[in-house]
Amino acid sequence: MSVVADKLKARATSNTLEASTGWDEGLMTDWELDNAIDVAQSSRYGSFAKVERLADEYLKTGKEAIQGLRLPSSRPHDYTRSVVDWHCDLFSHFCLSSYQRFAGVLRELGQEYFVFAFDECTQLGNPAKLSADRIPQVGMTLIALQRIIKSFDAYPAEDITLWFLLLDTTSSIPDLLPQGPDAPSIRLTEGFIPLPPWPYVGFNQVVPKDHIVRIQKPSDALHLGHVKVYGRPVSDNPSGNICTFVQ
Repeated sequence: MSVVADKLKARATSNTLEASTGWDEGLMTDWELDNAIDVAQSSRYGSFAKVERLADEYLKTGKEAIQGLRLPSSRPHDYTRSVVDWHCDLFSHFCLSSYQRFAGVLRELGQEYFVFAFDECTQLGNPAKLSADRIPQVGMTLIALQRIIKSFDAYPAEDITLWFLLLDTTSSIPDLLPQGPDAPSIRLTEGFIPLPPWPYVGFNQVVPKDHIVRIQKPSDALHLGHVKVYGRPVSDNPSGNICTFVQ
């Protein structure tokens, strides 16, 4: 959110946008793959590289804070802090200021909604690499991401709504949601819960109703305009994405 806020602000300034002019599609140019031949030179790659660097900095400078907030492994019987408190504390320490600044930028642009999408989300938690002693290092898990999203409930903004879209093309529906009816555990407790997944989303969701009448001969189907409205395959799975929203 910190990086998105910075780039939105810079784009709005460079485009001389005033608060009254509202949203403009060009504001998200930094997140486009503008160099598909050399991905590492694209603005999209550079934006996510900045996200990664900032995350590393936060973890290094906040190491002592994390240790201070961590729940003790052995808790006295009168200990009152819960796992939910732990997640909210982490969100407050690492994310709250960036979240508030990001929401402020959206207000300046007259934007009430924003969507964050996490593609291939079930890849989270897979062993990323081997440590020096050859022990697999497991990175962030999907349920950890959902817990972070859940922590937003403690810091609502009445005029700004954030949606989090979890996408995957090869996973079963249970992989995307915690187990149990409405996930009533400490993983995602109370308040907002994930909406039911939409499986097998096709690639023709944005095709105009009158598009078919424009196809007069077989060669028309080869035109770029025709291909664009039908999207493109993103994997070898012909069924498309399985996804779920978390508000």
